[in-house]
Amino acid sequence: MDLHDLIDDVIEHPTPLRIEDHLAAGRAAVRRRRAPAVLGLGVAATAVVLLGTAAPWSPSGTAREATSPAASASGPSPSAGPVASSPVDPVVEYRPDGTLAVGDDWRVTERIDGPVDVPVQINGDLWAVPDRSVALELSDGTTTQWALAWASNRDGGSSRTRSEPADSGPSSLSAWAEIQVALESRSATPTVVQVGADGAMVGLNGVQVLGQRATPELDGAGRTTAVADVTFPGAPPSDGWVLLVRDGDTVSTYPIWGYPSVDSVDNDGPDTIDGFVAWAAPRVAAGAFR
Repeated sequence: MDLHDLIDDVIEHPTPLRIEDHLAAGRAAVRRRRAPAVLGLGVAATAVVLLGTAAPWSPSGTAREATSPAASASGPSPSAGPVASSPVDPVVEYRPDGTLAVGDDWRVTERIDGPVDVPVQINGDLWAVPDRSVALELSDGTTTQWALAWASNRDGGSSRTRSEPADSGPSSLSAWAEIQVALESRSATPTVVQVGADGAMVGLNGVQVLGQRATPELDGAGRTTAVADVTFPGAPPSDGWVLLVRDGDTVSTYPIWGYPSVDSVDNDGPDTIDGFVAWAAPRVAAGAFR
């Protein structure tokens, strides 16, 4: 049998996939669905700029201070930096010189200075509070975007931007920014779920609770816990988790994404509440989420 005969035989008698092959493909598809975007969930436009190595910026306009009819009540933060008009994708990002660039077609309609006031990852491993951060609502006359940007001079310097449509679910720019900061820092926020007298979690700001249960395996030292499997709003929405920690009269809720993630040795467990609890247990024991 020559090569042509072999090709004809394969075409006429294809080998069917085994049932385990179908199941493996299905599990892989689920993992890809649940794995977060590179910089976060529902990111419509993102950018990472290494301050030490970024190419020189060539703005098309002159530097200007951002004006906003609904600026932060605390007033402008000196660390936020001026805003320069420039052709930029995403619609806003920090330049290597520390100034903030906004795309030429976009107008700032609301600004909150310094929203990232807790440590986030800088260049992969270092956790630190950024040197400057800002949350913006921007409009091009047709659509409205929310953007969260921060920059750090630490460990060689880096900057990051997250943005998505303003109609993604949260009720306000401040609520959206608080959720993004909590997800990036794994800190608690009351903006993702409301906890009733019976201890049940109900989603807020577009968060949908898919399932939940008490987690006595995470309890300890007067602390009781529960976990909810949720969908976070965004474009598109992303699956994630909320860990509830009740310590006396204090209730803290931690939104968490990134579990399970593909191709990670310590983060690739079963895509279930039990799997998430097994992942969270050593982290809770080490003092996280308190």
